[in-house]
Amino acid sequence: MEIDAPIHANENNLPRVLGAGLPVLLVFWRRKCAPCDQLAPALDRLTRGYAGRAVVVKMDVEAEPGLLPRFDVRPIPTILTDPTFDRAILESTTPVLVDFWAVCAKWFPLQAAQVAAALERDAHTIGDWVEDFRPKGPTGLAFKQTGGPPVLDPAQPTGSLRLQTELRAAVEAAPEASGLGLANWNWKVVRQFIRERFGRPLSRGSCWNYLHRLGFVVKRPKKRLVKANPAKRTAFVAEYAALRAEALQTGAKIFFVDEAHFRADVELRAKWVLRGQPALVDSTSPKLGEKSTYYSAGGLESGEVAAMALTGHSTAETSVAFLGQLRAQHQEPLILIWDNGPAHYGPQMRAHLATPQLKLRLVALPGYSPDFNADEAILGMGAS
Repeated sequence: MEIDAPIHANENNLPRVLGAGLPVLLVFWRRKCAPCDQLAPALDRLTRGYAGRAVVVKMDVEAEPGLLPRFDVRPIPTILTDPTFDRAILESTTPVLVDFWAVCAKWFPLQAAQVAAALERDAHTIGDWVEDFRPKGPTGLAFKQTGGPPVLDPAQPTGSLRLQTELRAAVEAAPEASGLGLANWNWKVVRQFIRERFGRPLSRGSCWNYLHRLGFVVKRPKKRLVKANPAKRTAFVAEYAALRAEALQTGAKIFFVDEAHFRADVELRAKWVLRGQPALVDSTSPKLGEKSTYYSAGGLESGEVAAMALTGHSTAETSVAFLGQLRAQHQEPLILIWDNGPAHYGPQMRAHLATPQLKLRLVALPGYSPDFNADEAILGMGAS
C-alpha cells in the first residue's frame, strides 16, 4: 500500500519502518517549534509526490527523548537521509522536491550543500534553484534557453523552421546559388546569408550551432573536376583494367608519370611548438622562378619509383631523356600513363617512340583528371 502521509514513528516501530525497503527521510521535530510548523506542509506534499517510492518518517523528540543520542541529533528540526534516499529521490528535480528544499533552506543553510552533494552539482546551482522557486513556485524552475542559436523571428512560430529549411538547402549548394559572390561556405558566409534573408546579425557561435544542428560538419574539400568528361573517365577506368590484365600476361610494368614543380618556400600546413608559443618558420619570399622541377614515375602495382631533376622548362626533349632513364633502369616492356601535355607528344617524342624494339608505350590520361594519376601522391610527399 502506498503511504501518502508522513509516518509518526517511535522507538518501538522505527526498526520496522526503516526495514520496509524504501528510501527513508527521517525528520526530528517537536511541538511549538516555528521551523517545524513551516516544514510540515512541505513534508506532506513531498510524501504525496513520492508515494510508493520513499517514506517520510517524523520523530517527536519530546515524546522519544532516547532517540536523540542514538542519532546524534542536536538542533530541531533535523533531517537525516539514508544513501538510498539520496540516490532515488534527490536525483529528481521535480517541483515537489524543490518545494521541500526551498522550505528547508530557509531554516537550515546547510541543506543546499547536502542536496548539491547528493546530486553531484555545485551548491550555488542548488541555491539558485531555491531562489527561483521561492517567488514564483514551480514556474520559476521552467526551462529557459540560455544558449544556442536565437529565434530569428519570435512573432512567427515557424521562423526557426523556415531558417533551417532555407539554410540547409543553401549550404548544400554553392554560395553563388544563393546570390552570395563567395567561394565557399564558412561561418561568415552563413552570417551574411542570415542577415540578408532574416535581417538578424548572429555571432560566430550561433552560426556554428545552426550548422551543427542541421547535421553539417567541417571537412577538407576535394576538387570536383567540372571540366572533366565523365564518359572519358569511365572509359579510362575500363582501359586501365585491360592494361593490368595485359601487364600480367606479358610481364610489362605500368608507371604513372608526371612533372612536379616545388617552389623554394616554407611548409605551412602544420608545425609542433610548445603550448603558448607562436608557430613561425623563416621565409625568403622567393620569386616565382625560384623553383625545383622534377620528372617522377610511380608503379602503382610494384611500388617502384623513379625521378629525374630538370633544369628549366619541360620539353619534348627533356621528356625523351626521362623515358630513356626509365628504359635503362627496367628491361621489361613499359606502359607509361601520362597526361596530354604538349611536352609529351612533340616531334622528338614521336621519333623516340618509333624506335625499334623500344617496348615502351604511352597511354594518355583523360583530360582534367589529375586524380587519376597515381604519381600525384608521390609528388605530394615530395612537397612535404
